[in-house]
Amino acid sequence: MKYIRTKNYVFRVAEDIMLATSPMRYAVLDKKEDIRIGSICVNDAIAQSDTIEELCDEFVCRTELDSVHKWFVDDLEYIIKELDWLKEEQYNIYGAIWTDKGLIYVAKMNEDGVLCLL
Repeated sequence: MKYIRTKNYVFRVAEDIMLATSPMRYAVLDKKEDIRIGSICVNDAIAQSDTIEELCDEFVCRTELDSVHKWFVDDLEYIIKELDWLKEEQYNIYGAIWTDKGLIYVAKMNEDGVLCLL
């Protein structure tokens, strides 16, 4: 497991999963580096996965002309297959989760086609 989802966000966690000093907490890591930035109670975890994609509720494809083209789908593979018609436009793909505040973006696809936490 590399990621856990809570009610309002997705976090990257340490490979050893739980802190030795407190077995009821996950060690939360920085988005880009393996530096511990805090911890989360095990009971706050809704889901866990090795990939961010499995923890997202929706995927959003936004183009430069955001008001014209914005897709909300629950299948990332569908967006990737349909990108042929977007070749001439700049676009970004986001992973999002539903929270009590609405849909929030938690990840963005990089140039290598990998979702990275925001």
